[in-house]
Order: sequence, then structure tokens, then C-alpha cells
Amino acid sequence: MTQTEELEELAKQGQVKAQIQLGRCYANGIGVAEDYDKAEEWFRAAADQGDAEAKQEYDVIVVKYFVRALEHDTKGDYDQAIADYTKAISLDPNHSLMYYNRGFVYYNKGDYDQAIDDFTKAIGFDPKNIMYVYTGRGLAYCNKGDYDQAMDDFAKAISLDPNGTYAYNCRGIAYYKKGDYDQAIADFAKSISIDPNDISAYNGRGAVYGNKGDYDLAIDDYTKVIDLNPNDAEVYYNRGLMRKIKGDYDQAIEDFTKTIGLDPNYEAAYTHRSSVWAALGLCRHCGGGVDGIVTKKCKSCGKDN
Repeated sequence: MTQTEELEELAKQGQVKAQIQLGRCYANGIGVAEDYDKAEEWFRAAADQGDAEAKQEYDVIVVKYFVRALEHDTKGDYDQAIADYTKAISLDPNHSLMYYNRGFVYYNKGDYDQAIDDFTKAIGFDPKNIMYVYTGRGLAYCNKGDYDQAMDDFAKAISLDPNGTYAYNCRGIAYYKKGDYDQAIADFAKSISIDPNDISAYNGRGAVYGNKGDYDLAIDDYTKVIDLNPNDAEVYYNRGLMRKIKGDYDQAIEDFTKTIGLDPNYEAAYTHRSSVWAALGLCRHCGGGVDGIVTKKCKSCGKDN
């Protein structure tokens, strides 16, 4: 009989120390496969007999479920993360962070109703000091198209942290989606006044300016983002679109080419660069000169256009 089997026999007889030791074995994978459920079972058995040490070990299991849920979440294993958060909540249902984290897993899955439920539960524990929970719930409402509810939550988050930029940026996105461009610009501008290096705010405001047709202002904001982070392929692409719309073809080509250099799989950048080359009478495949009226064969790559 192995040591673990001996422990299990003693644990089944109700010996507290054996129950605790066996629980530790299962909690840490010592002599047996790691199994939090079985660890919890034995810690609970010991705690039910009034053992204070077992209660502490029981709390450790809650933390282990929480940590494993974080690991699953980081890997994108959302269902497993939800299962572990749910287990942790069943063991200790009085922590807002558990609900908050599970809410964001639901959010990332696109299950906005479940996310809202969890964020609401988290708010119930401490409605005055959880700015990020209001912001999370606001984002869930925003993605559902419930913009008024989203605005209420973002306003609450801002009232709790008026010098933070995150809630302003989120509300700016909501205004943008709602089509209220001036309010969106105002929120992004507020973020920038708080933090002149807020990349998200410049990106957001650039998108709004672009949709308003204020292409020069959009280009200015995207340029600022590039100054702050010159390795973001999408920003070069967005600036390239603005320049293409304006007819600044040479600069648009530069931006699309830079996008491709940073992300060779960015298919839309190839498509738009090709269309700009064609608009300039160049080969749509490589940007080289072309010969002929009908076939327009490229002098560089030899392909027809």
C-alpha cells in the first residue's frame, strides 16, 4: 500500500490530520494527480470537524482555482476559465474580483448578458470603489447597442476616477458607435488633456475625424500615434486610407507599404496599395511602369494589368 493509499484509509476513518495531508497531496499533485475537487473534499471534511488549519487550506484551494482561471483566460481557454471562476465563487461567493474577472471572460466570449450579470454582482459588493467594473459593464452594454445604459456606467466610472482616461476613452467609443461624433471627440480630447501620450485617445479621435470627413485632423492624430508607437501596422493602414481618400497617393503608398512591412499578412493593405498604383497608371502588382493600351504589361514584373 502506498503512502497516499494509507492516508486515504485514515482520512476515510475521519482522522483530521490525514484528511488535511491528503488534501494537500491532491492540491499539489504529490503522489497523485492534481485534483482541486478532491483536495476541496478532504479539506472540507476536516473543516467540518472544526479544524482551523483545514479552513486555511480550504481558502488556499479557492486561490488555486482563481489562479488557474487566470491562466486559462490568458490562453483564451474561456470555457475552462469560466468553470474555474465558477468553482471559486461557489466556495467563496463574497469577492467582487471573482465576478469581475468572470464577467470579462464572458465579455471576451461575446456573452454580454452574462457579463452584465457578473459585473452587476461585483458592483453590489462595493458600488463606490470599483470604477473598472462600471467601465466593464458599460462596454458590455455598448456592444449590445444599449448606449444609454453604457453612458450611465461610463459616467459613474468617471465620477469615481475623474482623472483617469480609460472611462473617457470607452465613453468616446460609445458615442462614436452611436453616431454622436462631437461628443466622442470631446471625450477623446479630455483623455488627451489628462494624458498627452494616450495612444487610445488619439486612435479613437482619428477614427471619428475620419468618419466626419475631417481627413487632415484624422491624419494628424494617426501621425501622433505613430510618433508614440512606430510599430503599429494598423495605424499606418488607417493613415494610408485617409491619404488615399484625399488623393495623396504617394504618401498613401508609403503608409500601405509600411503596414505590409510590419505585418506581411495585412491583406487589405495590399488591396489598397494595388488600387492606388492602378489609379496612378502603374502596375497594380508591383507599382512598376506599364506598356500597351489593352494589356498594359508591366515593364518590371511582366504581368498584365
